Amino acid sequence: MIIDKIENMKNYPILAETVEALEKYGYDAIKGSHKISDSLVLNVNEYNSNENKDGAYEAHEKWIDVQMIITGEEDIRYAKRSAGEMKTDYNPDIDALFMNVATGYDVLGLYRGNFAVFFPEDLHLPGLAKDKSMPIKKYVFKIKV
Repeated sequence: MIIDKIENMKNYPILAETVEALEKYGYDAIKGSHKISDSLVLNVNEYNSNENKDGAYEAHEKWIDVQMIITGEEDIRYAKRSAGEMKTDYNPDIDALFMNVATGYDVLGLYRGNFAVFFPEDLHLPGLAKDKSMPIKKYVFKIKV
């Protein structure tokens, strides 16, 4: 997992194509999925952050998530897979498995200006309200493993 400021993305070789795509799209990409290349997809999500802190943590096998907030702010709970208990088996159609985590997780605040990278071994539960629900616009770049 990586947590850093967007201006530092260029320091991570694995994020080179993501940096180029961000320069191309800026912060104005419309909601939906945008195929950048065979190894990079940009999903633009819009939703209200969730005040309910319960939920299943997700992990992926084939894609790395690079998440960044465009508007709003949210909390993301995260943990290593070893802290989780399987809730659903891996579904290759959505490249996701879901786990429950009762203890052993941390929380990061995602704001405009920072980003988080979740590798296949990282469980994450995004979209959580910090204090109260608010509208969120978020980029999730998917990098093929």
